[in-house]
Amino acid sequence: MREWCQQTYTLLPDSTAENHGFVHPGYMAAALSLSGAALNLLHLHRQPIPPHLFWHRQDCYNVLKRWCDIAGAPHCPQGMDWPYFDYVEYSFVHATANLYLEDADAADLQVRLRLDAREPMILTLPPGEGGADCTFVARL
Repeated sequence: MREWCQQTYTLLPDSTAENHGFVHPGYMAAALSLSGAALNLLHLHRQPIPPHLFWHRQDCYNVLKRWCDIAGAPHCPQGMDWPYFDYVEYSFVHATANLYLEDADAADLQVRLRLDAREPMILTLPPGEGGADCTFVARL
C-alpha cells in the first residue's frame, strides 16, 4: 500500500487537481469545501484549529479563482463534455476562502455568484450535444 500511495497523486505541482485524465475544478474545490466544513464544525464546538487544514489551500484557490467566469463559477480549462453549475457548492468555496484565507478576490466572487444564482440559468445545447435541441432551466 505504501508504494502504491507514493506513486499515485491527484494534486499536481502547480496546485491543480487531476482525475479521470483531466484537470477538474470540482476536485480542486473539494480541498476548500471539505476544509471549510471541518473549520466550521471546529469553530462551532470551540475546538482548536489544526494548521494542517490550511496546507496548500491558498495555492489551490489561487489557481481555481483564475478559472471563474464573471458570475464566479469555475470552469474546466480544457472544456467539459456536459454542462453543470453547482452554484451552492462554489458559493461555499468562495465563502471559505473569504473567511478563512482572507482572500479579497473570494469575497468578490462570492457576491457575484450569489447575485447570478438569483436569476434562472438557461442553457441551450445545439443538436448533437444533447441528442436533440435541449434547454435546461435551473433556479436556486
